[in-house]
Amino acid sequence: MCALNRWIVVTTLVLVRSAVGLPDDLPTRQPESKSPASVVSFDGNRSFSASELRDSLNRDSSFLLACHPLGDPDALASVIEQRLTAGYRTSGFAEVAIRCQRDVSGETWNVAIDEGKQYRCGRVLIRGAQQMDVSKLRQRLTEPYPNEDTFASFVVVNGETQTRWVDEKGKQADLEDPVWKIGEPVKLDKERALSRACQTAISDLGFSGSLNTVSIQCDPDTETASMIVDIINEGEPTRIAEIDIDGLYEYSPASVAKYLGVKSGDAVNREIMQEFTRRLWQSGRFKNQNVRFEMASGSTLSVRVEEIAGVPGLDQALSENAKVFLRAGQWVAEAIARGDDMEIVSSLQGYSFRLIQSTQGLLAEAKGPSHEKLSLLVDAEQLLFNHSSHPQMLRFSPAAAGGYIKYGLSIGAASDSTQYQSLNFNGSIGGPLEAGDSPLQFVCSNSPSDWLPFAFKEDSDFQMRDGQLVTQHEAVTLAIDVDSGRIDQWTSEMGATRFVSGAFEAARQSLLEQVATKPNAFDSLRPLSSSLSYLLSEPVVDFSLTLAAHQEEPITPIDPELVSAIRKLVEGGVLGIGDAFVVSLQQQNRSKRFVIPNDEKPPKDWKQIALRWVGQGIVRYAPDLFAEETWPMQLARQTGFIAMGSTEHTQELLARLLRDENNGPLCYASAAILLSYVSQDAAKVFAKRSLDVMNLDAFQRDFETLQAATPVSAAAKMMSSLQRLNSSEVEALGRCCKDDSKRDWLHLLYEFSQLQATDEASFVYQMAEEPLRESMRRTLER
Repeated sequence: MCALNRWIVVTTLVLVRSAVGLPDDLPTRQPESKSPASVVSFDGNRSFSASELRDSLNRDSSFLLACHPLGDPDALASVIEQRLTAGYRTSGFAEVAIRCQRDVSGETWNVAIDEGKQYRCGRVLIRGAQQMDVSKLRQRLTEPYPNEDTFASFVVVNGETQTRWVDEKGKQADLEDPVWKIGEPVKLDKERALSRACQTAISDLGFSGSLNTVSIQCDPDTETASMIVDIINEGEPTRIAEIDIDGLYEYSPASVAKYLGVKSGDAVNREIMQEFTRRLWQSGRFKNQNVRFEMASGSTLSVRVEEIAGVPGLDQALSENAKVFLRAGQWVAEAIARGDDMEIVSSLQGYSFRLIQSTQGLLAEAKGPSHEKLSLLVDAEQLLFNHSSHPQMLRFSPAAAGGYIKYGLSIGAASDSTQYQSLNFNGSIGGPLEAGDSPLQFVCSNSPSDWLPFAFKEDSDFQMRDGQLVTQHEAVTLAIDVDSGRIDQWTSEMGATRFVSGAFEAARQSLLEQVATKPNAFDSLRPLSSSLSYLLSEPVVDFSLTLAAHQEEPITPIDPELVSAIRKLVEGGVLGIGDAFVVSLQQQNRSKRFVIPNDEKPPKDWKQIALRWVGQGIVRYAPDLFAEETWPMQLARQTGFIAMGSTEHTQELLARLLRDENNGPLCYASAAILLSYVSQDAAKVFAKRSLDVMNLDAFQRDFETLQAATPVSAAAKMMSSLQRLNSSEVEALGRCCKDDSKRDWLHLLYEFSQLQATDEASFVYQMAEEPLRESMRRTLER
């Protein structure tokens, strides 16, 4: 292993081992947070809890920067007042008064709050409009709306044609929050942002050259605020100068423009572009269609399409068979809407499968030859996973954590010419759940382009029999009622698809009865670990591997030693950091009613954005990891401030570290490495000091400082879980490493996990001395 890799490994060992205690020493609950805002107390906060106010301060960069221990306490008090005032005004408190004073002990800050009245968004008054539709502008300002970089798309959802907005890659995009949400707290001091948002809204209506001003008027009697839009100059309607149609190979641009009924000089707005998209979608000839108006490129209407091969042209009438298949797609959507369940059953080499989709939920089952069964249930109350031979089930509720489950199955003709039909399952778990939304969001979607290609599939036989269109394609038989589009038969050599009522509820009740006495394996404090531990359990893994071996293309066998190793790591807590992160996200989602606005202009470079975000996290969480006044705490915190863009107090802090004779080579080497990204001269000073004090005694003092500074954490669980592995399991993990350095890193971590506490410092020093000296010498030579 090269010296650099050894240095990385040893540094990791030191940081990880500093967190390790014996398994019996692991805490049963999280210690009280020592975040920067934990020293701030509140009085008079009627609308928001102290926890909500502290959480917002801990997310605010101005507050975090002002919290530097070497900073001015009076300046910190002023920052607290300013930032909390900004947060309260963003929540509609126009007359809020906040006073922050330092406690007599000098260690805490007391904040007195007089909230005053809270104003909520009321009416929208629009003055000066001549041509534009005022009602549509008011609607655009008070309802969710699509981002300007998204495109309209259409689907038939539960029997209704709905508009969805997608990005350039076709991924569904969320709507933006209303500019002015009636009944919600008004965001004061945001007139400029409101004016820009109003200008965008007016441009969407087709008047991109208009001029306007926006003001907010608060009424103390009604405790509401009015948004007043003054149209100074409405301008002329926006018009199309050029039309650019791309993605065609069968059709001509002229034929598409004629089909849309559009020409240069026509007026254009977002509603018109949405109608163009709907017409292209309704034709069934295109898999994707995006319509955009680009002012910057000469007022160009840009149309991007993806044709479907084998279907008639836009100027050709559809055959009777094609019309029947379009009616079938509509009937499927309407069947789901009226409460029918879609049930798909199939079998394969002794295994049987059942999938039921309903507006009430989804249930999937796989049964083996020995009658063992793997089941998944999704409904408004839960997501439940069960193996019949497992003593436990896995069940959790995304809604209880403030989230939702979105699911659905789209069915239609396969785009692959070698296949006949396709079933595409779409499912996700997300959050937070908005007020009034259901925790279970069912989406059964299809479009004309999903069903029209059925009528033109090669090697298909079509016959009209007694009012039915009967299609035979290899082993697939599809019988459709000509008049209604009702699907009377859909079978293949593997199974059948049918639409029946009550199937989901019957299967759901049967499963719930089967698991009624089983304990739940899910742990809300270990959401990732407990879920993955269940999925990696022997019954589930064995069933899945056996099933996979019976597929037409069996998967590569998985090493049982590898599965055992991963199982032990997960059960030992290797995902502890991920668990803590998920839990913290849930807590943040619950405490985001109070938000301090960030008026800083964000960096354009995503790396700078990420660096600033990491810096905020370090400053926020370092007090929970390290003891105050220790060199790990001082270096970690200053690193966070530098990442956030502030170098204030850096020289004073470094001078203190140099003056402290108790610091050793680890402290000075860490400082040298960090300073190498900022100042080579300063890095050389610390590199030389590290070499000067490089001995076992000084190293051991630094090592003990780390151990004393860092409480037991997820890293301790990772090391204790490594201790449980045997050599065969470690070798199995090593075979997953793509290069020798990662494999060496794993073996060194495993070897280190087996040590007794008395051996740690000398072992680490033995491993670290050579790469540490080499790294510091290279720093001096730069």
